[in-house]
Amino acid sequence: KFVSREVKRGKKYQGVILDPPAYGIGTKGERWKLEEKLGLLLEQVAQLLDDKGFLVLNVYSLGLSPYIIQNLMTDYFPNRDVDISELCLRSRTEQILPLGIVARI
Repeated sequence: KFVSREVKRGKKYQGVILDPPAYGIGTKGERWKLEEKLGLLLEQVAQLLDDKGFLVLNVYSLGLSPYIIQNLMTDYFPNRDVDISELCLRSRTEQILPLGIVARI
């Protein structure tokens, strides 16, 4: 809701850090699922961001792969370099435990 209001107000930002929940329920009972809403959120952030502004997006949903995030970022920020990294931990037994994805422009 905040991002939508800022777009309507014509605001511009030099930087945006997004750390959206994978799932949530709003104050009026509306359901929010990242897989369904991330495209709209990125579309609105693209309108808010200065041409040279930065964006950091953290994603903690196993339903979204690094490739999906890469595709969304390049769709909404076509003239920008996109950096995608996987967040993970190494266990005591040397297994790699996936935690999420970070995307930066």
